[in-house]
Amino acid sequence: MSKHRSFTRFELAWVTAAALLYGTQSALATADGPDFYSVTGVANGDVPNIREEPSPHAKKLGEIPPDGTCVRNLGCKGGLTMQEFTDLSRKQKAERLRENPRWCKVEYQGVEGWVAGRFLHEGSCSEEVSGSGSAPKLQHLVGARGRDGELELKQLGYSFQGARKDTSRPLTFYKEPETGRCLQVVTGDGRYQSLDYADETQCQSAAEATVIATGKTSLSGKPGSESFQTVCGVIVDSKTYRYLCQVTDINGDKGIGQTALRFPDNELQLVWGEGNKVRVQPQGVTPEDATYSTSEGETDIFFDGKTYFYYSDRGLAAMEVEHFKP
Repeated sequence: MSKHRSFTRFELAWVTAAALLYGTQSALATADGPDFYSVTGVANGDVPNIREEPSPHAKKLGEIPPDGTCVRNLGCKGGLTMQEFTDLSRKQKAERLRENPRWCKVEYQGVEGWVAGRFLHEGSCSEEVSGSGSAPKLQHLVGARGRDGELELKQLGYSFQGARKDTSRPLTFYKEPETGRCLQVVTGDGRYQSLDYADETQCQSAAEATVIATGKTSLSGKPGSESFQTVCGVIVDSKTYRYLCQVTDINGDKGIGQTALRFPDNELQLVWGEGNKVRVQPQGVTPEDATYSTSEGETDIFFDGKTYFYYSDRGLAAMEVEHFKP
Protein backbone atom coordinates (compact mmCIF):
# COMPACT_ATOMS: atom_id res chain seq x y z
CA MET A 1 0.00 0.00 0.00
CA SER A 2 1.41 3.43 -0.93
CA LYS A 3 2.46 5.71 1.88
CA HIS A 4 1.44 8.80 -0.16
CA ARG A 5 -2.07 9.82 0.78
CA SER A 6 -4.40 11.04 -1.95
CA PHE A 7 -6.14 14.43 -1.89
CA THR A 8 -9.90 14.67 -1.64
CA ARG A 9 -11.70 16.67 -4.33
CA PHE A 10 -12.14 19.55 -1.86
CA GLU A 11 -8.42 19.54 -1.00
CA LEU A 12 -7.44 19.53 -4.67
CA ALA A 13 -9.66 22.54 -5.29
CA TRP A 14 -8.08 24.33 -2.33
CA VAL A 15 -4.54 23.55 -3.48
CA THR A 16 -5.35 24.80 -6.99
CA ALA A 17 -6.75 28.06 -5.64
CA ALA A 18 -3.75 28.48 -3.34
CA ALA A 19 -1.40 27.96 -6.27
CA LEU A 20 -3.04 30.93 -8.01
CA LEU A 21 -2.78 33.01 -4.86
CA TYR A 22 0.80 32.25 -3.85
CA GLY A 23 2.41 31.26 -7.17
CA THR A 24 3.90 27.95 -8.25
CA GLN A 25 7.50 29.03 -8.80
CA SER A 26 9.83 31.69 -7.49
CA ALA A 27 12.49 32.47 -10.09
CA LEU A 28 10.97 33.79 -13.31
CA ALA A 29 7.73 35.60 -14.07
CA THR A 30 5.38 33.65 -16.31
CA ALA A 31 1.89 34.33 -17.58
CA ASP A 32 0.41 31.22 -15.96
CA GLY A 33 -2.76 31.63 -13.90
CA PRO A 34 -5.89 33.67 -14.60
CA ASP A 35 -6.12 36.13 -17.47
CA PHE A 36 -7.32 38.87 -15.11
CA TYR A 37 -7.13 39.73 -11.43
CA SER A 38 -9.34 41.74 -9.10
CA VAL A 39 -8.05 43.69 -6.10
CA THR A 40 -8.61 42.34 -2.59
CA GLY A 41 -7.48 42.87 1.01
CA VAL A 42 -6.69 46.60 0.77
CA ALA A 43 -6.93 48.63 3.98
CA ASN A 44 -9.33 51.58 4.14
CA GLY A 45 -7.85 54.65 2.46
CA ASP A 46 -5.12 52.65 0.75
CA VAL A 47 -4.55 51.58 -2.87
CA PRO A 48 -2.22 49.02 -4.51
CA ASN A 49 0.62 50.76 -6.34
CA ILE A 50 1.93 49.78 -9.76
CA ARG A 51 5.73 49.90 -9.61
CA GLU A 52 8.52 49.84 -12.18
CA GLU A 53 10.22 46.83 -10.56
CA PRO A 54 9.00 44.08 -8.17
CA SER A 55 10.01 46.01 -5.05
CA PRO A 56 8.14 48.24 -2.57
CA HIS A 57 10.92 50.81 -3.06
CA ALA A 58 10.74 50.91 -6.88
CA LYS A 59 9.41 53.91 -8.77
CA LYS A 60 5.63 54.25 -8.69
CA LEU A 61 4.02 54.23 -12.14
CA GLY A 62 0.37 54.29 -11.14
CA GLU A 63 -2.21 52.84 -8.82
CA ILE A 64 -5.30 50.63 -8.87
CA PRO A 65 -8.53 51.42 -6.99
CA PRO A 66 -9.24 49.20 -3.94
CA ASP A 67 -12.17 47.69 -5.86
CA GLY A 68 -10.28 47.50 -9.16
CA THR A 69 -11.11 44.81 -11.70
CA CYS A 70 -9.85 43.88 -15.17
CA VAL A 71 -6.21 43.84 -14.00
CA ARG A 72 -4.48 41.92 -16.78
CA ASN A 73 -2.06 39.18 -15.65
CA LEU A 74 1.36 39.36 -17.33
CA GLY A 75 3.06 36.85 -15.03
CA CYS A 76 4.12 36.51 -11.40
CA LYS A 77 7.32 35.69 -9.55
CA GLY A 78 8.12 34.78 -5.97
CA GLY A 79 5.66 33.37 -3.46
CA LEU A 80 5.35 29.78 -2.31
CA THR A 81 5.99 26.75 -4.46
CA MET A 82 3.40 24.01 -4.47
CA GLN A 83 5.65 21.84 -2.31
CA GLU A 84 6.17 24.67 0.21
CA PHE A 85 2.45 25.29 0.38
CA THR A 86 1.79 21.60 0.99
CA ASP A 87 4.58 20.84 3.45
CA LEU A 88 5.20 24.00 5.49
CA SER A 89 3.30 25.04 8.58
CA ARG A 90 1.33 28.27 8.63
CA LYS A 91 4.14 30.04 10.53
CA GLN A 92 6.75 28.72 8.12
CA LYS A 93 4.67 29.85 5.14
CA ALA A 94 4.42 33.36 6.58
CA GLU A 95 8.19 33.48 7.12
CA ARG A 96 8.85 32.20 3.62
CA LEU A 97 6.53 34.83 2.09
CA ARG A 98 8.36 37.57 3.97
CA GLU A 99 11.64 36.29 2.51
CA ASN A 100 10.27 35.73 -0.98
CA PRO A 101 7.13 37.86 -1.49
CA ARG A 102 4.99 37.32 -4.57
CA TRP A 103 4.90 40.09 -7.17
CA CYS A 104 2.81 40.09 -10.32
CA LYS A 105 3.41 42.03 -13.49
CA VAL A 106 0.09 43.48 -14.63
CA GLU A 107 -1.47 45.90 -17.07
CA TYR A 108 -4.20 48.20 -15.82
CA GLN A 109 -5.75 50.86 -18.06
CA GLY A 110 -2.63 51.18 -20.19
CA VAL A 111 -0.10 51.14 -17.33
CA GLU A 112 2.24 48.12 -17.05
CA GLY A 113 4.19 47.36 -13.91
CA TRP A 114 4.49 45.24 -10.78
CA VAL A 115 1.92 44.89 -7.98
CA ALA A 116 2.28 43.06 -4.67
CA GLY A 117 0.58 39.68 -5.19
CA ARG A 118 -1.16 39.73 -1.81
CA PHE A 119 -3.56 42.34 -3.19
CA LEU A 120 -4.65 40.24 -6.17
CA HIS A 121 -7.06 37.36 -6.59
CA GLU A 122 -8.50 35.67 -9.63
CA GLY A 123 -11.06 37.77 -11.48
CA SER A 124 -12.63 38.18 -14.87
CA CYS A 125 -13.11 41.02 -17.30
CA SER A 126 -15.79 41.79 -19.84
CA GLU A 127 -14.91 44.89 -21.85
CA GLU A 128 -18.57 45.51 -22.61
CA VAL A 129 -19.34 45.61 -18.89
CA SER A 130 -16.22 47.14 -17.41
CA GLY A 131 -15.46 49.55 -20.25
CA SER A 132 -11.74 48.74 -20.25
CA GLY A 133 -9.68 48.25 -23.39
CA SER A 134 -8.52 50.39 -26.28
CA ALA A 135 -10.83 52.60 -28.34
CA PRO A 136 -10.10 51.30 -31.87
CA LYS A 137 -11.89 54.02 -33.83
CA LEU A 138 -9.87 56.74 -32.07
CA GLN A 139 -6.36 55.32 -32.46
CA HIS A 140 -5.66 57.69 -35.36
CA LEU A 141 -5.52 60.47 -32.72
CA VAL A 142 -2.44 58.97 -31.05
CA GLY A 143 0.31 61.54 -31.64
CA ALA A 144 -2.13 64.40 -32.27
CA ARG A 145 -1.54 67.73 -30.53
CA GLY A 146 -3.72 68.08 -27.46
CA ARG A 147 -5.94 70.87 -28.75
CA ASP A 148 -6.35 69.24 -32.17
CA GLY A 149 -7.37 65.96 -30.56
CA GLU A 150 -9.76 67.73 -28.25
CA LEU A 151 -11.40 69.55 -31.15
CA GLU A 152 -11.97 66.28 -33.01
CA LEU A 153 -13.39 64.57 -29.93
CA LYS A 154 -15.81 67.49 -29.55
CA GLN A 155 -16.82 67.22 -33.19
CA LEU A 156 -17.47 63.50 -32.71
CA GLY A 157 -19.78 64.27 -29.78
CA TYR A 158 -17.54 63.22 -26.87
CA SER A 159 -18.33 65.24 -23.73
CA PHE A 160 -15.54 66.32 -21.40
CA GLN A 161 -15.87 64.89 -17.87
CA GLY A 162 -12.76 66.08 -16.05
CA ALA A 163 -9.00 65.94 -15.75
CA ARG A 164 -6.44 64.79 -13.23
CA LYS A 165 -2.78 63.78 -13.06
CA ASP A 166 -1.51 60.22 -12.54
CA THR A 167 2.14 60.41 -11.42
CA SER A 168 3.62 62.64 -14.18
CA ARG A 169 0.98 61.98 -16.85
CA PRO A 170 -1.95 64.32 -17.49
CA LEU A 171 -5.21 62.38 -17.92
CA THR A 172 -8.47 63.66 -19.41
CA PHE A 173 -11.78 61.85 -19.45
CA TYR A 174 -14.71 61.95 -21.88
CA LYS A 175 -18.06 60.22 -22.34
CA GLU A 176 -18.68 58.43 -25.63
CA PRO A 177 -21.90 59.73 -27.22
CA GLU A 178 -23.29 56.44 -28.54
CA THR A 179 -22.58 54.18 -25.57
CA GLY A 180 -21.89 56.47 -22.60
CA ARG A 181 -18.61 54.63 -21.98
CA CYS A 182 -15.78 56.43 -20.19
CA LEU A 183 -12.79 57.35 -22.38
CA GLN A 184 -9.37 58.03 -20.84
CA VAL A 185 -6.84 60.10 -22.80
CA VAL A 186 -3.18 60.12 -21.75
CA THR A 187 -1.19 63.19 -22.82
CA GLY A 188 2.59 63.56 -22.91
CA ASP A 189 4.66 66.47 -24.24
CA GLY A 190 1.45 68.11 -25.41
CA ARG A 191 0.37 65.18 -27.60
CA TYR A 192 -2.07 62.31 -27.20
CA GLN A 193 -0.24 59.13 -26.19
CA SER A 194 -3.17 56.73 -25.77
CA LEU A 195 -6.97 56.63 -25.88
CA ASP A 196 -8.56 53.78 -23.94
CA TYR A 197 -11.86 52.94 -22.34
CA ALA A 198 -11.83 53.11 -18.54
CA ASP A 199 -14.09 52.15 -15.65
CA GLU A 200 -17.00 54.51 -15.07
CA THR A 201 -15.54 55.32 -11.63
CA GLN A 202 -12.56 56.96 -13.37
CA CYS A 203 -14.83 59.48 -15.11
CA GLN A 204 -16.71 60.12 -11.88
CA SER A 205 -13.56 60.75 -9.83
CA ALA A 206 -12.12 63.05 -12.53
CA ALA A 207 -15.36 65.03 -12.63
CA GLU A 208 -15.32 65.42 -8.84
CA ALA A 209 -11.67 66.52 -8.89
CA THR A 210 -12.40 69.11 -11.59
CA VAL A 211 -15.32 70.56 -9.65
CA ILE A 212 -13.11 70.87 -6.56
CA ALA A 213 -10.31 72.53 -8.57
CA THR A 214 -12.53 75.07 -10.35
CA GLY A 215 -15.21 75.57 -7.73
CA LYS A 216 -17.87 75.38 -10.46
CA THR A 217 -18.84 73.12 -13.32
CA SER A 218 -19.62 76.06 -15.61
CA LEU A 219 -18.70 79.72 -15.41
CA SER A 220 -20.70 81.23 -18.25
CA GLY A 221 -24.02 79.47 -17.81
CA LYS A 222 -24.36 79.27 -21.57
CA PRO A 223 -25.59 76.01 -23.13
CA GLY A 224 -22.76 73.84 -24.36
CA SER A 225 -20.10 75.60 -22.27
CA GLU A 226 -17.38 73.84 -20.29
CA SER A 227 -14.90 75.35 -17.87
CA PHE A 228 -11.56 74.36 -16.40
CA GLN A 229 -8.75 75.93 -14.44
CA THR A 230 -5.41 76.53 -16.13
CA VAL A 231 -2.20 78.52 -15.96
CA CYS A 232 -2.08 81.53 -18.27
CA GLY A 233 0.01 84.62 -18.66
CA VAL A 234 1.36 87.40 -20.80
CA ILE A 235 4.81 88.19 -22.18
CA VAL A 236 5.68 91.89 -22.19
CA ASP A 237 9.13 93.22 -23.17
CA SER A 238 10.61 89.70 -22.79
CA LYS A 239 9.22 89.40 -19.25
CA THR A 240 6.76 86.59 -18.50
CA TYR A 241 3.92 86.99 -16.01
CA ARG A 242 2.01 83.85 -14.97
CA TYR A 243 -1.38 83.52 -13.26
CA LEU A 244 -4.03 81.00 -12.33
CA CYS A 245 -6.89 81.52 -14.77
CA GLN A 246 -10.27 80.10 -15.73
CA VAL A 247 -11.15 78.99 -19.26
CA THR A 248 -14.67 78.55 -20.57
CA ASP A 249 -14.99 76.93 -23.98
CA ILE A 250 -18.33 77.54 -25.66
CA ASN A 251 -19.09 74.84 -28.20
CA GLY A 252 -20.52 75.61 -31.59
CA ASP A 253 -21.59 73.43 -34.51
CA LYS A 254 -17.97 72.83 -35.54
CA GLY A 255 -16.35 72.32 -32.17
CA ILE A 256 -15.12 75.10 -29.88
CA GLY A 257 -16.36 78.40 -31.33
CA GLN A 258 -15.60 80.84 -28.50
CA THR A 259 -13.42 80.89 -25.42
CA ALA A 260 -13.51 83.14 -22.35
CA LEU A 261 -10.04 83.44 -20.80
CA ARG A 262 -10.34 84.96 -17.32
CA PHE A 263 -7.22 86.54 -15.83
CA PRO A 264 -7.30 87.72 -12.18
CA ASP A 265 -8.00 91.31 -13.29
CA ASN A 266 -9.25 90.99 -16.87
CA GLU A 267 -11.07 88.77 -19.31
CA LEU A 268 -10.40 88.03 -22.96
CA GLN A 269 -13.29 86.92 -25.16
CA LEU A 270 -11.87 84.87 -28.05
CA VAL A 271 -13.80 84.02 -31.22
CA TRP A 272 -11.87 81.43 -33.23
CA GLY A 273 -11.67 81.92 -36.98
CA GLU A 274 -10.26 80.00 -39.93
CA GLY A 275 -6.58 79.16 -40.07
CA ASN A 276 -4.72 80.95 -37.30
CA LYS A 277 -7.13 83.88 -36.99
CA VAL A 278 -8.86 84.85 -33.75
CA ARG A 279 -10.95 87.87 -32.77
CA VAL A 280 -10.01 89.20 -29.33
CA GLN A 281 -12.14 91.41 -27.11
CA PRO A 282 -10.68 92.41 -23.74
CA GLN A 283 -13.15 93.54 -21.10
CA GLY A 284 -14.50 96.99 -21.98
CA VAL A 285 -12.41 97.32 -25.15
CA THR A 286 -13.35 97.22 -28.83
CA PRO A 287 -12.60 93.78 -30.35
CA GLU A 288 -9.60 93.44 -32.65
CA ASP A 289 -8.33 90.76 -35.03
CA ALA A 290 -5.27 88.79 -33.94
CA THR A 291 -3.42 85.57 -34.70
CA TYR A 292 -2.69 82.52 -32.58
CA SER A 293 -0.73 79.27 -32.58
CA THR A 294 -1.05 76.05 -30.59
CA SER A 295 1.89 73.79 -29.87
CA GLU A 296 2.55 71.10 -27.23
CA GLY A 297 -0.76 71.84 -25.48
CA GLU A 298 -0.15 75.60 -25.15
CA THR A 299 -2.06 78.28 -27.09
CA ASP A 300 -0.34 81.64 -27.76
CA ILE A 301 -2.34 84.70 -28.83
CA PHE A 302 -0.44 87.56 -30.49
CA PHE A 303 -2.34 90.74 -29.74
CA ASP A 304 -1.59 94.42 -29.06
CA GLY A 305 2.18 93.87 -29.19
CA LYS A 306 2.00 91.26 -26.46
CA THR A 307 1.82 87.46 -26.33
CA TYR A 308 -0.97 86.06 -24.19
CA PHE A 309 -0.76 82.34 -23.49
CA TYR A 310 -2.58 79.56 -21.68
CA TYR A 311 -2.47 75.78 -21.41
CA SER A 312 -5.41 74.73 -23.56
CA ASP A 313 -4.94 70.96 -23.19
CA ARG A 314 -6.98 70.02 -20.11
CA GLY A 315 -4.64 67.30 -18.90
CA LEU A 316 -1.59 69.54 -19.17
CA ALA A 317 -3.55 72.39 -17.55
CA ALA A 318 -4.40 70.21 -14.54
CA MET A 319 -0.73 69.32 -14.07
CA GLU A 320 0.43 72.95 -14.44
CA VAL A 321 -2.18 74.14 -11.92
CA GLU A 322 -1.04 71.55 -9.40
CA HIS A 323 2.57 72.70 -9.68
CA PHE A 324 1.86 76.41 -10.24
CA LYS A 325 4.52 78.94 -9.36
CA PRO A 326 4.06 82.63 -10.36
